[in-house]
Amino acid sequence: MKMINLERIKQLLAENGMDVKAMAKAANINLRSAKGIMDGSISRPTKSTVTRLADAFGVKADTLVIEVEREAKQPAPPEPEEAAEEICSTAAPEAPAPEKERPDIAADEPAAVDPAGAYYIRPDFILVNKSVYNDIQPTFISTASISSINIDLRNPKIWIRRSIGSDKDEVMVEVFDDFDARDERWEELMEFFKTRGILG
Repeated sequence: MKMINLERIKQLLAENGMDVKAMAKAANINLRSAKGIMDGSISRPTKSTVTRLADAFGVKADTLVIEVEREAKQPAPPEPEEAAEEICSTAAPEAPAPEKERPDIAADEPAAVDPAGAYYIRPDFILVNKSVYNDIQPTFISTASISSINIDLRNPKIWIRRSIGSDKDEVMVEVFDDFDARDERWEELMEFFKTRGILG
């Protein structure tokens, strides 16, 4: 898997006497993306971003990325029955045993069991840089609460609607400096949802 070579970027910044803002301007990329690359929150920028950075520094794009091995998978959690037995063994009243099969849960869908035998799925969270009165308010939201996500075709914005309980919704807006930054964020979101099986 290829990732940005942060040490090389820092070296080129020093050699060219640039700061992050100057780098973003020279590469014609969003300042938020440039800051994300420098703080490590964006370790795999899009190919177009890497190409723009390379052009800004006058180097080849492949010198700005490094090949890293994928992390080894963590050990699988215990089977739901084992987890239920562990939890139930310490409970005072004996909880009912979980059902062996649930028609509403796919066989390959990860599920866990609580002491009462209720099934739940552990949610994923995403960081949304919510725009509130021209300020950025980073907010973690559960992917399970998202009811829709839309790209604004007229403005560099992404709209996220999520349920906040009691039949109430919240509309969150991410505002970007330009359409390229918006498109890059959209690609990141789509990749996130695809890798988690939320999108086909």
